[in-house]
Amino acid sequence: MKRPKARRTGREAAQTPTSDQPPSWIGLAGGVVIGLAVLLAFWPSLSGGFLWDDDNWIAAVPSTLTHRLIHDDGGLRGIWLTNQAQDYWPLSNSMFWLEWRLWGMNPAGYRAVNLVLHAIGSILVWRIGRQLGVPWAWLGAILFAVHPVTVASVAWIAELKNCLSLTLYAAALLFWLWFDATGRRVWYAASLVAFLMALLAKTSTVVLPVMLLAFAWWRRGRIDRQDVFRTIPFFLLALVMGLMTLWRQTSGTGVPGDAAADGLLSRIAASGWVAWFYLSKALLPVRLAMLYPRWTVDPAAITAWLPLAALFGAAAGIHRLDPGWRRPLAMGLGCYLVSLGPVLGILPMWFRRYSLVSDHLQYLALPAITLLVAAGLRAAAAIPRWRPFATGVASVLVVGCMALTWQRSSVFTSNVSLMQDSLSKNPDSWTAHTNLGAELGNLGRPQEAIEHYEAALRLRPTAFQAHNNLAATLLQLGRPQEAIPHYQEALRINPDVAEIHANLGNALAVLGNTSEATVHFREVLRLMPNSAPVHNNLGYILENEGRLAEAVTHYEEALRLDPANEKARDNLRRAREQLLRQQRDGADR
Repeated sequence: MKRPKARRTGREAAQTPTSDQPPSWIGLAGGVVIGLAVLLAFWPSLSGGFLWDDDNWIAAVPSTLTHRLIHDDGGLRGIWLTNQAQDYWPLSNSMFWLEWRLWGMNPAGYRAVNLVLHAIGSILVWRIGRQLGVPWAWLGAILFAVHPVTVASVAWIAELKNCLSLTLYAAALLFWLWFDATGRRVWYAASLVAFLMALLAKTSTVVLPVMLLAFAWWRRGRIDRQDVFRTIPFFLLALVMGLMTLWRQTSGTGVPGDAAADGLLSRIAASGWVAWFYLSKALLPVRLAMLYPRWTVDPAAITAWLPLAALFGAAAGIHRLDPGWRRPLAMGLGCYLVSLGPVLGILPMWFRRYSLVSDHLQYLALPAITLLVAAGLRAAAAIPRWRPFATGVASVLVVGCMALTWQRSSVFTSNVSLMQDSLSKNPDSWTAHTNLGAELGNLGRPQEAIEHYEAALRLRPTAFQAHNNLAATLLQLGRPQEAIPHYQEALRINPDVAEIHANLGNALAVLGNTSEATVHFREVLRLMPNSAPVHNNLGYILENEGRLAEAVTHYEEALRLDPANEKARDNLRRAREQLLRQQRDGADR
């Protein structure tokens, strides 16, 4: 006869007890210190400007659907209920919608919001560590808070989605632990809602249900049917949002072809390289770069599979260890690898066109390593003769990370410093050459910009953006004949880029080839019907061809899209006057 199972509470079931809660003043002081450490370490970044692709979300004049949704007072409806934004991360895009109304084109406000979110997320990491009974959890949290790898998320405005999603993800984990400890359903509901919000901020948080099962194993030494049953709603949410993101990433508006060109076997083999690379930067965060070299992984070569084999070998080695070492290593490294799962590159990702790795992609996974390091130092400090060494190492790690983060934050203040830093560590980055050329061109240094565009094209002749930017600089210098072949080559490589059609149309118009320019302007409006400058340019050509009624229509649309466009306003007034005279002359006849 089976013994009846007694109903267990979370506290009774926990094999690894949670740490005693500190007095409230200690908890408050610990949070304040983490916040101050974040502010100090990231202080240089607050004076920085907009970087790289920040203009995909923040722009003075809206030129894309995403811009229009953020600028439009009614844009929240489009952000949540349509597929118009660049990514379906409606909570993050809603934050940009709100921030645009608060900060406009002042980057300091956006950077401060990222900083605050990161500080809150770091405090939540501390609370999670305490709930799990991780020794020296505060150390693990502050190491995460000031870790140099996090600069690529905190000091990059576009990565608001990282800071916001991690904070919500950590809140969902903490609420779950409170539910598991008390059985109160309000915490279960709060965890589910926070998880949904994290998914709506960035979908890489889909790994959370697996983490919940890992927490059950850590606390009770096993995963039972009740644990699995309670996580079913979380898995369903993860499945729906994951499939939606995968569809977006593989649709026509998702990952470009050259980012998804690597075969499945190549991507699986490369995942081992990526995992070891991220772990090395988590443990030794030196020579960090915005753009790392893009490896070529040939699945036909045995050496391509060695890093992945080494991962399995390390897992087997950990399994053979004494339980006192096996459990924390399996938990820490297992949670780290699970959290890295969505960004290992097995599934197509946009950033793979530039590199297989990026510091901002391991932001969600990093706390698992910093907490594991803290626990290891606490274990060493438990041995009397090792205590001075362990506390000394802990102090050096915190101070060293803060110094490195301060220095790295200074790099993330402008595109010039960011791309120059990348080129100093990865001189063959065609992307860094292209971006640096664009920034130098904006600063009025066209000859230097041309040198970087030409370097980019030597490294990657199919870099259509470099062709486009080089042509734009040549046109600016009054050399349209040299510019046009580069525009044409850019369109041959990628014929569906509205910006290049617009630029080629402008170059052709300068040479007086208005008929061909009109073809390209109309193509722009097919691809991007909300471009005020193109409506204005097309109106100007039509006006000069005597097609005044059509010109007026395009000028009116330009003004509707951009009411501050004085050039379009002047053109509209002139075209209307000409049209009125033409109509009067026709009536007199």
